[in-house]
Amino acid sequence: MAIQKDVNLNEPLSDKVPPTLGKTSLTPELSQAALILHGDYYSQLQGRCNRYVFWHTFSTTFLIISTSIFTYYRLYDYISVSESIGEFFSFFSKSRDFQFQVMGVLPWLVCVFGIVGIVAHFVSDVFKDISVKLPQLKYMEKIFGFNLREYAKLSQSALLKQKRNLTSKDTVFLKNGENTHLVIYRDSPIAIITLKPLLDESSESNFVIKITGLHVRKAFAKVDFDVLLLEWSYERARELLKEYKPSKNAKITLLADAFSFDKQLIKTLENQSFQKISSSFTLNSFEDDSGSQPGFFSYVTSTGAYKAFGISKDTYRLTLQDKTADIIQ
Repeated sequence: MAIQKDVNLNEPLSDKVPPTLGKTSLTPELSQAALILHGDYYSQLQGRCNRYVFWHTFSTTFLIISTSIFTYYRLYDYISVSESIGEFFSFFSKSRDFQFQVMGVLPWLVCVFGIVGIVAHFVSDVFKDISVKLPQLKYMEKIFGFNLREYAKLSQSALLKQKRNLTSKDTVFLKNGENTHLVIYRDSPIAIITLKPLLDESSESNFVIKITGLHVRKAFAKVDFDVLLLEWSYERARELLKEYKPSKNAKITLLADAFSFDKQLIKTLENQSFQKISSSFTLNSFEDDSGSQPGFFSYVTSTGAYKAFGISKDTYRLTLQDKTADIIQ
């Protein structure tokens, strides 16, 4: 295994390192950092999904209506005898029983918030599951298109330790790193994008490439590094077209997935002229071809929850031709 670049997302970047900004393709030494950044995307998605579910119309309506009904039930005797709002609130200072009834609403509030929290956790748990399973081979291959563990073993330090040189096969394998681009700041990776040619979906006239991962560390989210990486992807896509040479006049279809509650990514894609072409309630696409599909009850309940809250995985498309970007309407 190569000596890996140390990346700790829980700590700020060291101010002892010069504030130099750079960019690089994936190297064996950056394999772990690349995986951590892609995993951080799904970890952040879980938090965003929790907030989205909590403030969703269903959740707020449930909170307001259930709490109102329970409060009305607890305070009905005081409401029925009050001739004005002022008289009603005067009971708070006059009656200990009124105070007791009001305080009795607090456990109900805790219960209601707990229900919403459980539902949010149930809905968003799929993203935690992805981030935890990302080091698995099938997950890494879905993102990078190759075995990242084997790739990480091809560093100069690892080769020296093994007392061997790069073979022609190794050299070809290393070229896979050119499909991943990272932004480096203070000698630490802070943003990443990965492309993967979809040869099974391509034809002589249409070369399909998917952006399998795009992420910027939370501390740098307000900087347009995502736009910078997308612009890099257009040039890299054209280079891949030349490498595979499906046809002289072939167009490039660039695909990217965004979850319906990830408004920032959707805005970025739409500003770059991507258009939504499909939606799916299968949020974990890494398990699409897995033999271990969820049970019927689990599938129905999770899919029903996704539909109820309007959470979907949307696919966006951009068509590239030569040096210009055109959209298929």
